[in-house]
Amino acid sequence: MKKHFYAKCSFVMVVFFLTTASLNSQITGPNPVCEGITGVAYTAPAGMAAHIWTVSGGLTYIAGPTSDVILMDWPLRGLWTLSVSDGVNSPVTLDVTVNPVRTITGPVDPLTNMPATLGFGATPGQIYLTEPGWDPYIWTVSPGGTIVSGQGTSQITIDWLAVKSHQTVSVTSVDPYGCSAPETVFMINYFPFSGPIDPGAIPQFVDPLPHFAAG
Repeated sequence: MKKHFYAKCSFVMVVFFLTTASLNSQITGPNPVCEGITGVAYTAPAGMAAHIWTVSGGLTYIAGPTSDVILMDWPLRGLWTLSVSDGVNSPVTLDVTVNPVRTITGPVDPLTNMPATLGFGATPGQIYLTEPGWDPYIWTVSPGGTIVSGQGTSQITIDWLAVKSHQTVSVTSVDPYGCSAPETVFMINYFPFSGPIDPGAIPQFVDPLPHFAAG
């Protein structure tokens, strides 16, 4: 009598799920930042096998192009895109906003189109201003001037009295973007004459004697 043996086989299906670091992850680091800030660190998502960093607008990184952490300088205001890829999967991106730093502007010389100089004596009613929205404002002025209006706002009026040297206007304020906002100083040059010199008004010397060419 023949005996039959039947082998029972089990089939196990193994499914491999391939995941990428770009899923549910992002670049981390300061955003927004202030124009001119240097050495800002950004970190790639965890688990990436390689790191290839790029930045838009021709800006360049200063350290870490193949590591998970990169250091950036932000010299220009605007919106810039920072991205990192492992060379296989879609890159992970971060749009970084670079906000402008505070500046002071004042009267302009109509002849040179440069910041106006101060002449000897009194120059009242000079207006100086900076970017709005940085509240509060604390203005200071060198001893030759007096703030007559606008203290605490983005625009002040100064009366310059008995000026005999270069003068300065400075302002400190709270940056609305959370960036460090050091004191901003505006230098005003001293020119000891009553007003700007018009080159066309300077008398020209004319030699009254005739001259003859030799020969």
